[in-house]
Amino acid sequence: MPTQSPQETSVTQETLNEQGLVRSAEATYRRYLNDLEVVSEAGNEGYSRLRSYLSTAAYEEESKSFEQLSARGLHTTGATKLIKFQQQSANLRDGKLTAYACIDLSDVRLVNEAGKDVTPKSRPGRQTFLPSFAVRNRRVILMENGTWAGDSIC
Repeated sequence: MPTQSPQETSVTQETLNEQGLVRSAEATYRRYLNDLEVVSEAGNEGYSRLRSYLSTAAYEEESKSFEQLSARGLHTTGATKLIKFQQQSANLRDGKLTAYACIDLSDVRLVNEAGKDVTPKSRPGRQTFLPSFAVRNRRVILMENGTWAGDSIC
């Protein structure tokens, strides 16, 4: 189980180019997924550790999700793997980036309080997400982490 503590990705004028922004966003996303896994495996406890990666709106959405899962006695186990991360669009003037992220969920299981696997059979092993990022106070933060309905990059 991952145990790294949150670290910030600082963006400077020298690194605020397309490649630098993509690298910073990917690093932020990897750390976010790592800590998301830690929180979920701990029974959804300590989700406040995700705050440093997320916009206020995204954090509120994550909080609701964790509270709903906890109320139903559910959490996940297993490793989430980022397989591929590629830029969809970038606006350097506004410090915004949207990317495609191929996530391997094949080892992730949704379990109930009794430890029984209740993962939906229809959930794909790999899924393409569409994370959006913005630079705020020289940090790259996740604004939204939606799923992609188009062709998969996985």
